[in-house]
Amino acid sequence: MGAVLLTIGLYIFDEYRNINLLDWLWKAYFVALGVEMMYGFSQVFQKAETASEMNLVLLAGILAGFVLYTLYRIGRYLIYQVASSLHQLEGDIEQ
Repeated sequence: MGAVLLTIGLYIFDEYRNINLLDWLWKAYFVALGVEMMYGFSQVFQKAETASEMNLVLLAGILAGFVLYTLYRIGRYLIYQVASSLHQLEGDIEQ
């Protein structure tokens, strides 16, 4: 699912040079990934029998959330770096 969203986003960016659409698709990808992750952790949490197992699942969920957010921020940074590089190249080509 994520690869499809990013492919569509790159096509839209290549065709229309609209960084906002690519950014929104990146956000949508991570929202979908986060929802899927929360559903998976809720399934594991329901199967936990002891309090220590529940605590481990909660800690794993928090850690996974931080990792997911970090990947999201790195991706946005890279998107904007590539976009600014492309705009700079277009300016150099026109001159």
